[in-house]
Amino acid sequence: MRIVLSATFLAILFLVAIPASGQTRRTNRPRTPAVIAAPAATPAPAPATALLSIEAGIVYLQGGAQAVARVDFILLDIDLMSILATSDLRSRLEEINASSAKNGYGLMSDKDLITILAVEYKILGQSALTTQVHQIIKGHTISVVTTDFGGKAQFTDIKPAKYFIFAHTQTRKGVVIWNLPIELKAGQNTAVLDQNNAAHVD
Repeated sequence: MRIVLSATFLAILFLVAIPASGQTRRTNRPRTPAVIAAPAATPAPAPATALLSIEAGIVYLQGGAQAVARVDFILLDIDLMSILATSDLRSRLEEINASSAKNGYGLMSDKDLITILAVEYKILGQSALTTQVHQIIKGHTISVVTTDFGGKAQFTDIKPAKYFIFAHTQTRKGVVIWNLPIELKAGQNTAVLDQNNAAHVD
C-alpha cells in the first residue's frame, strides 16, 4: 500500500527536527571530565637539630697531610680557657707568675693556660693528661666523638647554638690543642681542623 505524506505533516516534522533560534541542540556525545588539580605537596619540616661533620689533620712540610686518627674530639658549651681558669692549672699559672716576678720575667695571663696545658701534656703524657682534662671539662661536655682512621667523625643530634671544639694529640714535635669556636645551625654543618686553627701547636 502506498503511503502519501501530506505537506502539512512534513512541515511539522521539519519544525521538530530543527531547534528554535538561540537554542542548542542536545547530543549524546560524552562530556569531557573536569580536570582536578592535585593537592600541593606538603614541604618537609626543617630539621630541629644540628649535625656536625669534622675532618682533622696536620699538614707537614715533609710527608704532606696526616690524618688525626682515633682521637677524641669534644664539643664544649664554653671555651677551654674559661674552664681551665677554674681548674688546678690556674694555681700552676700563679706559681709560674710568682717565680717570674722574682726573676724579672714577664707574667702570664689566662690566655697562656693552654700553653701550660701543652707543657703538662709533655710532662704527664697523653694518657694521664687525657684523664685529668676530661675530669676538668666533664661539666661542660656536650658530646664526644672519636675520629676514624681518616680523621673524620660526626656529632649528631646537637641543639643549634655556639660551641667550642676541643681536642689534643701528639705531633711529630710535640702537641696540638684545638679550642675552635663554632656556631651550629639546624641541619648539616662542617668543620676542618688543622694546625692553622689550633690554639696551640708544636
